[in-house]
Amino acid sequence: MNKKYGTILTKNKPYYPSLIWVTLDKYKKRLKRMKTFEEEYKKVEFFKVENWNSKSYLNYYER
Repeated sequence: MNKKYGTILTKNKPYYPSLIWVTLDKYKKRLKRMKTFEEEYKKVEFFKVENWNSKSYLNYYER
């Protein structure tokens, strides 16, 4: 990784073995999480919505 990237992204230091191990471990855990991801589709219904801001509606309740 030192040959490919040169230094750590946050500091100007070279990669060390434990950092490489943690990076690979995080990557494996992420892949495992992504495999267990499930999608669910639900039926969506639309209803008619009246315009509540119309003048006729406001005049109805002013009486």
